[in-house]
Amino acid sequence: WKTLKDEQIYLQCIIHTELSQSLLQYFKSYTGLKSLNFEGCYYSIRDGQPVPTLEDYLDALSNHSSSLETLSILPTYEGSWCFGMRDISALSRLVNLRYLSVAI
Repeated sequence: WKTLKDEQIYLQCIIHTELSQSLLQYFKSYTGLKSLNFEGCYYSIRDGQPVPTLEDYLDALSNHSSSLETLSILPTYEGSWCFGMRDISALSRLVNLRYLSVAI
């Protein structure tokens, strides 16, 4: 993710299973993401960095609020990654969202 960010390569569709701080920073570095799919995702703890939360990712997706059409976040173990009232504000900013799949 760091290389993509450094080389300014901006993906429009991402299907991935590993949640990490580097991916979070990549999301924050550009605009234009259209589809994000985290199904069966797991947390990657590297270099002692904190595990990103659902709220962290939703905040990072604000850069993509006018482009994101598909969002699927279905982790292996939901826990704090379940959709809740705290997430409504962030999701409401995704004005072109057409497909949403989250754990409740």
